[in-house]
Amino acid sequence: MKKVKAVLSLILAVLLCVSVFGCSNPSDSGDGVSSPPSGAETSGTTSPDGSGGPGAPSDSGKRLRVAYLAFVMSISWNVQMVDAFNALADEYNIEFFFADGGASFETQLNQVDQYIAMGVDAIVIMPGDSSGVGEVYAERCAEAGILLLGNTVPLFNEDRTLAAPSNWLDGNELGYNMATWFVENHSHFGFDISNMSSVGYLYIHDTTVATMPPRVNGSMGVMREAFPELQDDHIFSADVSVDRNVSIMECSYNLVAATLTANPRIEKWIIFGFLDDYGTGACRAIEDLGFVDNAFLISAGGENAIPEWDAGLTRPWYAANLITGMDCALQQVEAIDRILRQGVAPEDVHPNKGPGERFGLASYSGQMIDYETYRSVIG
Repeated sequence: MKKVKAVLSLILAVLLCVSVFGCSNPSDSGDGVSSPPSGAETSGTTSPDGSGGPGAPSDSGKRLRVAYLAFVMSISWNVQMVDAFNALADEYNIEFFFADGGASFETQLNQVDQYIAMGVDAIVIMPGDSSGVGEVYAERCAEAGILLLGNTVPLFNEDRTLAAPSNWLDGNELGYNMATWFVENHSHFGFDISNMSSVGYLYIHDTTVATMPPRVNGSMGVMREAFPELQDDHIFSADVSVDRNVSIMECSYNLVAATLTANPRIEKWIIFGFLDDYGTGACRAIEDLGFVDNAFLISAGGENAIPEWDAGLTRPWYAANLITGMDCALQQVEAIDRILRQGVAPEDVHPNKGPGERFGLASYSGQMIDYETYRSVIG
């Protein structure tokens, strides 16, 4: 991590938003599996067109082959997803393959074609921004008779209807959870913001990822209502999307350090990192600049916050909205099992549908934990 001296040279770039996911080369791997899940059925209805594609029951003893295509594998969330799918593989008799999209829609489209050629049973895609690309994936998978599911970010058609059953992290609710927790709990932790003229709110996000704007919006509504005296020029955005040459942790470090250094009029900082990797970078910057007692950091994820707390490092990282790869993976594996083994139609696997929608959504948003209570939640 860069030292403070090096960071100070970045002050002129404080209003710029730097960095995104570090990208690794696409790679595939698979794990062997054994028995089918309990209660799996071999009877059911055929698909509407009689083709035996998604929606038709398959042999519950057959090992399914499923490809998970991550938009970028270097973020800790997708590492969790891989671990969770592997943990479920034996129970659900599925062989998983994993691919890194390298933050490229073109790469993911090529990967779809490659896995179609391999003849997998299902393809699960986490896109970066799925607007309009979902129907391209859906058409190719439909032609091949392969089940398609959207992961974390819904797969949308150009008209913003769903192109496939999807599960998603409800960003608006996540941001609402984080902000509401802060409003209700900051006093308990002795963080005094009674003089709002000296308080700043900094949020770290990525404008190129579809799940991020709802997180910002969900939190901003709460913060503005709870603190109407919070000045507009004391609200700062750290957008990590413009510099893809460094890791997002390093980018977050740079942005937070530059913002704090360039605004000496602000004495107390409320900092939300809408990904735990952002939280790690922010935490190190706060520590290096000596702001530990004057910053209140909350993140989304918890996978990086928990090891900090286990090590006894509780401030400035007070809380996190805990979400796990298993929250997401279990929804998807159950959907795959219901569709391909129990004969549930893809249109019916998630009943939560908007007006005129063919497919439905399953959502999750996690729960808030802090350094005092997290062990009672995670065990």
